[in-house]
Amino acid sequence: MMSGTYIKLSIFFFGLIAIGIASLILFQVFGIGLTCQYKLINGVECKSCGLTRGLSECIKGNFEAANTFNPQSILWMYFLTVQLLFRPFVIVYYWIQPLSFKRQLKKIIILDVFILLVFTLTLIINHG
Repeated sequence: MMSGTYIKLSIFFFGLIAIGIASLILFQVFGIGLTCQYKLINGVECKSCGLTRGLSECIKGNFEAANTFNPQSILWMYFLTVQLLFRPFVIVYYWIQPLSFKRQLKKIIILDVFILLVFTLTLIINHG
């Protein structure tokens, strides 16, 4: 039962991340920009200002420019890439070896939570 829920969540998150990265690529190709509503209302940049441009630069491999737009960009791109690789692995593993997957589910969830905790702690420590 729990493995089915975990797989559904993995498919959902994989789809969400894939749509997000595809959107970044489309924003870059068509020159679409997003305006920060926080900056419009308050007149100062929020902590995620420049993140879309930074992620777009990461996709192009221009990490120096990404860092100038928003220092969090590279960390976010790393996290999204890890998740984009991890989710399909989990889904395929479940599809190919369902019994083994169920036995290993606890370890897989621990690894998943560990990745998320490392990312979150790194984000908090480096960027407050």
